[in-house]
Formats: sequence, C-alpha cells, structure tokens
Amino acid sequence: MKTLVLILFAVMVSICQAQDKPNQTAVQLMGNFAHLWSAHDSTAIINSLASNVVLYEDPGFAKGKDAVSGWIKREMRETGTLSVSTVQSSENKDIAYQVGRWSIQRTMKNGTKGVSTGSHMFVWKKNGAAWKLAVMFITSDPEK
Repeated sequence: MKTLVLILFAVMVSICQAQDKPNQTAVQLMGNFAHLWSAHDSTAIINSLASNVVLYEDPGFAKGKDAVSGWIKREMRETGTLSVSTVQSSENKDIAYQVGRWSIQRTMKNGTKGVSTGSHMFVWKKNGAAWKLAVMFITSDPEK
C-alpha cells in the first residue's frame, strides 16, 4: 500500500513539474482548508468532503466521509495554526490539486510550543458548482 501511495505521489508531482505558476483555484481551496483547520471548524471541513473521500496518512488509510471525518475530529483536537505553501498545483474542468508543504504551530498542554512539518497532496473534484475534497495525502517530516 505504501508503494502505491508513493507512486501516486510521484505521478502527480511529475505531471505538475512543467507548470510555471500555481493554479489559483487549488491555492484558494487549500488556503480555505488551512483557515478552517486553524479555526478548528471541523464541521465546515467535513461539509467540504466528497462522500468517497480517501485519506492517506503515514502510516494510516481511511476511506469514506465517515472515516475521514473521524480522523479530522481527532487530529483537530491537538493541533494549532496550519500554514501551507504550494510546490505545484493544477486544475482542469472538474479536478484541481495542490502539492505542497505544511506546518502546524501548536502549544502543548504543558505550555511548551512545538512545530510539526511535512508534505501534502490534496485533490478536489467538482460536484455541480461546488468543489469537494476527494483525496488527502499527508506525510510528516521525521522529528528532529
């Protein structure tokens, strides 16, 4: 499974490499996700999920809106401010995606501050006039 995920990630990155500037739709969708995450608005994020959304997070996997919603609620309890940057992004008629970097600044229960970082690839599919989050691929950098 891990090999399949890495192949998918490599294919998406190679497709994007010829692009000169970030796609604004994907940047806006990812920026909105980061804003909602930082505001701890799990309801709005869950409402933006496709019914068949898939989450790949090392070492886990979740499929379907209910399973991914559970992950979002668990993760959001312990995270702080999410920042994202675009490495590559693109859009066609009904799909937009962004490959990039993320970081979360948080304050632990004991008062110490910490930062977690990693990479992501998000894919949105257009459903009527609305964009729905269909694939979330998230990796974390090794702890230092």
